Amino acid sequence: MKKMILALLVLGTVATTQAQDLERRDRDSDRPYVIRVLSRNDFELLQQSVRKAPFALDKKTVLRLGLQNSFITVDQAQVLIKQAAFDDDKLDWLTMLYPRTADVQQFYRLRESLAFSSSKERFDRTLLSMTDNDRRDRRRQRIMSENDFMQLQDLMRKEAFADGRTRVFKLGVHYKLITVSQLGQLLRLMTFDDEKLAVAKIAYDRTADKQRFYTLRDQFTFDSTKQQLDKFLLSAKS
Repeated sequence: MKKMILALLVLGTVATTQAQDLERRDRDSDRPYVIRVLSRNDFELLQQSVRKAPFALDKKTVLRLGLQNSFITVDQAQVLIKQAAFDDDKLDWLTMLYPRTADVQQFYRLRESLAFSSSKERFDRTLLSMTDNDRRDRRRQRIMSENDFMQLQDLMRKEAFADGRTRVFKLGVHYKLITVSQLGQLLRLMTFDDEKLAVAKIAYDRTADKQRFYTLRDQFTFDSTKQQLDKFLLSAKS
């Protein structure tokens, strides 16, 4: 009797495990690969190997080999990129690291690793032109977390001019949806109505609660700008 009960328990456990495996397969059936992020030990090993490489080209080769079958996080990339001496090298590395980054929605933060505004502009253009195949579409539908929002807000504040803030904003919402409440706070970082309007137009397609978008009229000083926003919203697709 005990053997029979034990056998039934084993069969039940096996069935449960198989069901969980099938559920995972169904959930991941549309993903061509599983993202395996480097463990702490593997990351430290990669970091040391890159550091030991004598020349820039060797460092890049070691880095590419180390990530051939793994992904890294933006925080890990931030550490690795410090081993590249010049902005041109860093841009080269960043282009290589992008497809091997697990949390690409945070990739825009790496622009802070570049020293010159011209390099940051090149980074912005490159990042906006990149695609992430099936990973992008899924992540682009998530609403920005409070932590992600605060990081975006801080990065925008660091930019001295409106065009820089606008570019950072565009990168920040490239992979995330934003709420009208969050957008309202970011619009306050822009000085003039035309700057706010430009950001609002960029944000519309990346806004989760479009039904509230009209409330942003209160962010503008002049009636003429409010009318421009009205016209844009009336012509925009829902």
